[in-house]
Amino acid sequence: HPLTDSLAVGAITFIKEGLVKAFEDGTDAQAREQMAVGSMMAGMAFSNASVTLVHGMSRPVGALFHVPHGLSNAMLLPAVMEFTKPSAVDRLGGIGELLNPALAALPAGAKA
Repeated sequence: HPLTDSLAVGAITFIKEGLVKAFEDGTDAQAREQMAVGSMMAGMAFSNASVTLVHGMSRPVGALFHVPHGLSNAMLLPAVMEFTKPSAVDRLGGIGELLNPALAALPAGAKA
């Protein structure tokens, strides 16, 4: 949905700008604000669209093996992204370009 997509893109943008700065300097108020706004936008996005396959799969991993949710998501994300890629290559490419603008110069087939 366009609203959910715009919230997700906004979240990625804010978090990209603030994450490293906030981690390196916890007193950087601007970076912390970027993280707070990005987190809020991400929450709004997935509250309207639900969470992805990786979250659903990570819950039993956490419950059965006592793995923290964030870690189980990180463990499963590469496989889920590979599974999802054929149906979401344009969206995933757009996220890649948000995170690394140099990717925009690549031909479309090279981004997949």
